[in-house]
Amino acid sequence: MKKFKNKFSVISICALIFSLVLPSGANAAETNDVTIQSEVGAAVYGGTTASISEAPWQAAITMKSAPNAKAGFFCGGSLISNQWIITAAHCAVDEYDIPYSPSELLIHLGNRTLSSSVKAKYSVSSVRVHESYDSSNVLNDIALIKLTNPVTIATGTIEPIGLSALEASVGESVRVTGWGEVNGSIYPSGLQQGSLTIEDESVCSYLYGGFYGYSQICAGADSTDACSGDSGGPLTHNESGKHTLVGIVSYGPIPCADGNPGAYTRVGYFTDWLQSQMGDFAVTNSGVINTSTDSTAKVTITSPTPRTVELLTNAGGTTLSIQSNIVLSWVPSSSRYEKTVSVQSTNPAFIGAVPGTYQLFATDVRTAETTETAISVSDGVHVTSQLTLDSSEYYPAVDGYKDVIEATLSLFGATGEAVPFLSGEATITVGSKTATCGYSNVSSGVATCKLNLKGFSTSDETIVTATFLDGAGNPGSATSPIIALLSTEIVAASVSRDVGTVYPSDDGYRDTVRLSYDMTSSTGRSMPLTEGSLTVKFGGKTVQTWKITKSASSSKTWNGKKGGKVVPGTYTVILVAKGSQGRKFTEATSIVVSDKEIKTKTLTKNYSGRTAFGTNVSYDDTACTYNSSNHLIGYTLYFGDAYCTSELSVPAAVVKGYDFGSVSVKASMSVYSNDGTHCGAFGIAESAYEDKLICDNGTKTFSMGGLERGSTSILTYIYLPDAFCMLSVKNLTLTYTYKTLG
Repeated sequence: MKKFKNKFSVISICALIFSLVLPSGANAAETNDVTIQSEVGAAVYGGTTASISEAPWQAAITMKSAPNAKAGFFCGGSLISNQWIITAAHCAVDEYDIPYSPSELLIHLGNRTLSSSVKAKYSVSSVRVHESYDSSNVLNDIALIKLTNPVTIATGTIEPIGLSALEASVGESVRVTGWGEVNGSIYPSGLQQGSLTIEDESVCSYLYGGFYGYSQICAGADSTDACSGDSGGPLTHNESGKHTLVGIVSYGPIPCADGNPGAYTRVGYFTDWLQSQMGDFAVTNSGVINTSTDSTAKVTITSPTPRTVELLTNAGGTTLSIQSNIVLSWVPSSSRYEKTVSVQSTNPAFIGAVPGTYQLFATDVRTAETTETAISVSDGVHVTSQLTLDSSEYYPAVDGYKDVIEATLSLFGATGEAVPFLSGEATITVGSKTATCGYSNVSSGVATCKLNLKGFSTSDETIVTATFLDGAGNPGSATSPIIALLSTEIVAASVSRDVGTVYPSDDGYRDTVRLSYDMTSSTGRSMPLTEGSLTVKFGGKTVQTWKITKSASSSKTWNGKKGGKVVPGTYTVILVAKGSQGRKFTEATSIVVSDKEIKTKTLTKNYSGRTAFGTNVSYDDTACTYNSSNHLIGYTLYFGDAYCTSELSVPAAVVKGYDFGSVSVKASMSVYSNDGTHCGAFGIAESAYEDKLICDNGTKTFSMGGLERGSTSILTYIYLPDAFCMLSVKNLTLTYTYKTLG
């Protein structure tokens, strides 16, 4: 039977009973439900107590919500760089296989004991579970946890472990460490270690059925085993006198240490996945080896994990070492290990090398993992040159937009290899104005300098030229493609308003107006204006003005008042816009200011009972009838309910009131002969309020609330329920309340 070895996956009758009494939503990690055993004689089922110096990469994964480390501890892990913990996937997900939120976890490093006074704890910024993790078959049981901040390496206390370069072989002795269960539900207070032996995968296949030897390791011992709480921890072996990581504790037999081996995730199988998550092992260079003189190329090697590498090249016809034992160091600013070395043209690896492009290798001296790039060898003699610019159009006005030319000069040899140059400069001339920039850092054969166009006039066609001395001292020149220097100007402008008339009487109706302006520039982007304003004028005098500094589209809000007062009349809105160079635009629109104010009015309409409720909607033709006085006679007697209804036109003056606000209505009616056992009801379909009950005789007045905006007619009705209901209505009076502009 498979059993995960994280502390909170141990399922027993006791654990089940315990879970039943946890508060709602409680996590086992939040309860101190384990027994801490004294270190004296403690062992991982036959193992021994370990010091932290024997496994300084050992990590404890705990729940942040727990009161202390020992209460929150549930899995182990291994530090494999200054910022990454490797563990089992099942240690990084909840019971629904959903990855933990980084804010739920804390990582503890550098401590032999899981005491409440643990100080070396680290927050988590990312939890990355293998995307193909399958908990039902325990496939791809691997995850990475990224710490929020890099740890400080302390020899013998906190050190990353290297990934194994060699696969563990059958019969080989390996070591497992952790704070997992040692007997029943007893957990040690100190770190434990135990020796296991690699078994043939057929043994685990027989025991567990779904065992996958390509990605899993089978290991065990007669009386020693990893157990609950050891999940995610390291399985290491001795490689050239050092421990390296070969596996991750995954699952094993029930009970632990029954003499059968357990399954461990094979770390070497997941190298590509680890690199995809942490970053690649890479080598880059920023120089050319110039054999005509003493020259230097800078080579940088980077890796997400610690490495010692050797740098090699095949430039001399055979692969030779440039430099060995290059130790990569942690660089916090880039969150990776790296080292930059200087490669001299006099290095023996380049003796006899002819001009050309060759391979440059960085090889891990322990794992033999290799990454490569290209490096150019040149005799300093150029055959071709190229001058490229960052654009084909520029705008000399100094506003930060394409007013500087970036000119890149590249030299090439006979085989297309990069050729370094000793010096060079680029020049542009328009009329009497000239700008020049010099090239530096020319050892790579490619360099860029910047030409400032301040003070230049426009030109439809011009070029940039470059002169240089190549690596052998030979002079040369290059010419750029044709470019244009264009004016920075406004090419179109417009101003508009959202309403034609504004009523600034502070009554809530069109009290303000939004004035919008739009300007298009020759650069196609927002640009500074040398002159820009939006002005409201009345009778030739300025009422209000806003300064505009850029050509971006925007708007201003005007309250429609002149000197704080409402002065009716037609006002002019003027937009002025001019760019750093060229045309000036003046555009205008007008707006009317009115001193009219919103007033509230009422209008009353009277209807007879027949007019107000003249249509019978019922299975019973006698439900809605009318007498000679045009009164409604309503009657139902358990033959179904009924509506006595009419559609009434809303007066035109009231309809106009929708333009200025809401319209409400009040209804009044005279009711008599209300002799049934059940109440009727009155309603207006388009009103905001619910139907009103009619349970007795007399004059009934109901406030029906606001009408649906824009309603030109309303449906009035008397509702008679499917019961004994009897009532008569003489008339209906509707009083509308609405607003008008007067």
